[in-house]
Amino acid sequence: MVGGFDLYEELQVHPAARQEVVQAAFEVLRERLIVDDPVDAPRRLARLNEAHRVLGDRELRAAYDADRD
Repeated sequence: MVGGFDLYEELQVHPAARQEVVQAAFEVLRERLIVDDPVDAPRRLARLNEAHRVLGDRELRAAYDADRD
């Protein structure tokens, strides 16, 4: 977990999800958040961006996965 939240839960993807799925989930969730919840968007966007930054990078994701076990 990073900052007290699970990155996979934040992006609503399974830990075995392919990189394309992680990217697509990030894009959909980001757009939905901006439209549906503009008041809470800055806080949630920070979490989404962090999840995408880590899970979207193979090396960072491998390190994150190792720490989760």
